[in-house]
Amino acid sequence: MTLVKSVAVLAVLLAAVAYFAVRARRLYRMLRLGPNENRFDHIPERIRGVLSYVGLHTRMFRNLYSGILHFFIFWGFVVLLTAIIQAFGEGIIPGFSLAPIGGNTWIASLQDLFGVLVLAGVLMALINRLIIRPRQFHESNEVDALIILGLIATIMVGMLGQNAARIVQGGDPSASWRPASSAIARLFEGVGWRGTAAVPAHEAFYWVHILAVLAFLVYIPSSKHLHIIVAI
Repeated sequence: MTLVKSVAVLAVLLAAVAYFAVRARRLYRMLRLGPNENRFDHIPERIRGVLSYVGLHTRMFRNLYSGILHFFIFWGFVVLLTAIIQAFGEGIIPGFSLAPIGGNTWIASLQDLFGVLVLAGVLMALINRLIIRPRQFHESNEVDALIILGLIATIMVGMLGQNAARIVQGGDPSASWRPASSAIARLFEGVGWRGTAAVPAHEAFYWVHILAVLAFLVYIPSSKHLHIIVAI
């Protein structure tokens, strides 16, 4: 089963990365059709711009509500790259772990914290788009935004559910560092998921997690949210 899982995870990963690479190459060729522009002048100013506009979201914070939700989601994804590496690593290489660099301690806590913050950001974004509906959203592609938000939420649910299911199986050294996952684990125990009974749930959440990540990777080149990457 371990070998089958390793091959399956590697296969879907390579397929998704290959598709993304083909789409990215096509988009790059389209960008090259425009006039040439020196992108390597004024290096200090460009670095400050990336740190300010991309990292700190200073333009977004002109609207505090929008700034907060984008900050949660963006930095959540940055931090949760560790969870993505961990998920694919352990799926492909039996025994893979980030424990030597803090995967069961401070990294585990950051993953839990930002998993919750990203879900909060997604909820805020849904409220903003579906209830508050500021004027700039009236002409926007709502379906695209909802797909992106749905994929982000699914990634977070898969990650937290996977961690919680691992905790209820017992012996997880990161359990005390994962307050959100531990709270979900107590809910799982309430419905009888304990020990080996939680193994199917763990596998299900694992696949939800990685397939949602790959779906996001495959979808983003066709999404308006590609501008976040291209702008950098």
